[in-house]
Amino acid sequence: MKSNEIIVLLQRVALFTVVAVSVLIPFFFLPTTSDFYEINKRMLIFVAAIVLAGIWITSVVVKQTIRITVSLPLLPMLLFGASVLTSSFIATSYSYASLFGSTMLILSLIAVFFFATAIGTTPQGKPIFYALSGSGALLGIISILQVTGFGISGLLNKIFGTQFANNVLFQPSGSLLATALFLLPLIIANAIEIFASTNFKDKIIHGFFTGAILAGFIVTTYFMGPKQIGQLTLLPFQPSWSIAMDTLKTSKTAMFGFGPAAYLEAFTTYRPASLNLTEFWNLRFGSARIEPLNILTTLGFVGFMSWVLFLVSAVKLALPLQKEYRVFSITLFASIALQWIFPANIVLTTTTFLLLALIVMIKKGIQAPGVSDIVLHMFALQQVQLNSPEKIEHRKTSQVFSYIIALIFLIGIGVSVLYIGKAYATESLFYKSLVAAQHDDAEKTYRIQTQVVLRAPNVDTYRRSFASTNFLIARAISRNTQATEQEKANIAPLLQQAIQEAKTATTINPKNILNWEALSQLYKELIPIAEGAGQWTIAAYVQSIQREPTNPSLRFDLASVYLGQQNYELAIRLFQQALDLKPDWANAYYNLGYAYKQKGEHIFALQSYNQALALLPPQAEDRTQLQNEIEELTKIVEKQMTEAQKKQSATETTSVKQGAAQQPSTEPLLPEGQIKIPADLGLPEEDPPTTVPEKPELDPSPNPAISPTTTPNQ
Repeated sequence: MKSNEIIVLLQRVALFTVVAVSVLIPFFFLPTTSDFYEINKRMLIFVAAIVLAGIWITSVVVKQTIRITVSLPLLPMLLFGASVLTSSFIATSYSYASLFGSTMLILSLIAVFFFATAIGTTPQGKPIFYALSGSGALLGIISILQVTGFGISGLLNKIFGTQFANNVLFQPSGSLLATALFLLPLIIANAIEIFASTNFKDKIIHGFFTGAILAGFIVTTYFMGPKQIGQLTLLPFQPSWSIAMDTLKTSKTAMFGFGPAAYLEAFTTYRPASLNLTEFWNLRFGSARIEPLNILTTLGFVGFMSWVLFLVSAVKLALPLQKEYRVFSITLFASIALQWIFPANIVLTTTTFLLLALIVMIKKGIQAPGVSDIVLHMFALQQVQLNSPEKIEHRKTSQVFSYIIALIFLIGIGVSVLYIGKAYATESLFYKSLVAAQHDDAEKTYRIQTQVVLRAPNVDTYRRSFASTNFLIARAISRNTQATEQEKANIAPLLQQAIQEAKTATTINPKNILNWEALSQLYKELIPIAEGAGQWTIAAYVQSIQREPTNPSLRFDLASVYLGQQNYELAIRLFQQALDLKPDWANAYYNLGYAYKQKGEHIFALQSYNQALALLPPQAEDRTQLQNEIEELTKIVEKQMTEAQKKQSATETTSVKQGAAQQPSTEPLLPEGQIKIPADLGLPEEDPPTTVPEKPELDPSPNPAISPTTTPNQ
């Protein structure tokens, strides 16, 4: 095969790769990792980047020339990629989540764009857009079938034994929102083409696609509506804005953000107390309300400006709307606009990059302005005698330079494949442990997770899961009346390992609130059986509160620990803090009243109980129980009063009863970030407690609180 024929073949393969990824990205998922969708979609893009890089290297060797396509978005895109990579290392001490997550995604997409545009070219965009629209129509049909209960998930469950939801919640894209944001730009582009096309056949085709995709879009958006099975829950705009502005107050985060995969860290750090008065008060969010605020928070001002510059350059490249790539430009514009209304997802982000690559390749094919190729040459240095004529073989030195560049890129590909491949293999192994846990195979779960931790010792997620596995196995043994002495002897080492793994997770990523919560819960479970576990629980909760100071649940949980220790003074202080942050929380009022009651301060207990009763809805199951307790407590208060005291405090008692029935203030009283318990109370340096009774009972003592499932505003 001649070199020209090889180049033509490589161009076709490059174009096919881009089109294939564009069509497959909303569908591609594999039940091989803990996250079936996003992880595997990232891997699909990574593989496409590797394939395109290999094609480009082959073309360099064949042509013995380094050729790169330059377009308006290329430099801003590279700057954006550099800002993402810089933020991954500078903004966070835990780079694994970003390097195997969003950083890997952005760098892979940039690589796809760079190599695809350097090789691929086509003058025909219509067949490609038909394929893309067909992908959208198929996704819409799948959504409709899922509503009927006869969708693809049921078929997969029967064939492969999986447990996908057999309803509309199963979306190959990853979510209802991802599906809707993929379909809407295609609807707009096809609808415009119905009127813009002069060919009647084209009008019919675009009309069909518009109808099919629109039907799927209507279904997905309906089930994202209020009180529907897939109700859309996004962080409101005001808290998103507040968090982004707080990020700019510190020089480091202002420049580089919290890190590409660290929005949760920013959320817990700057979570507005006003969020506690909304229905989202007990939720944590991994992204802002809209993508610009998400970029500003995670990548800082540098990343935000490079992202905006990239989008502006993309829009400029797609203009004017020429017939050959008009549909791609319209789809691109809609995809970009949606990112200013919703948070971006992997399907929307990938579609944006791939549409841009297709526009560049079409512009190359029709030789439109705004796109050009540059050829890199390198000439040799040659030592010659004095006054001798210069003579350098340009062709030969250019070939050597091409080979060197190809070798450098080949080494880069090899390193990337080894790193990402190892991470993916470990993630797949971790998923096998989760499957084993679902089948109650404790031995296999433990064995596989041991291998996972050895392969990836610096991944906090794996450490947290392994800590939970150790504890659950220990609890299962303690509850087993037929356990052997050898099995009972394993309880203490299992608990020790559970604590050590949880502590290691906090060491690996100390800014992640999930790690400290896991450690806190573990110590809390050990309080009844392990000496000193109570103080360790308190210390871990303090660390959690310091990382999420406006979360009332953390203070409530810490107060419950003090309540269990009969330290009513501190329990009351913590319950009061929780109510300062969330003054409409019936459960906290009840527990505050219980603490007052145990302390002997019955008047305050009565007042708190009445506040709890005022906040409970009329249909709450706990109302009768609480009313009975209020009646009993009222009798106690009246009995304790002397006749003189009754007369003196009659007005006060009436005021308490009347005022208690009113709704409390809805304004948080506690300044954001304030912690009234000792701020320097951290984890001790000594080894964690591991003392286990001969026959341990790992169930914690019951909490006197009203069940959270029956109280409002939980």
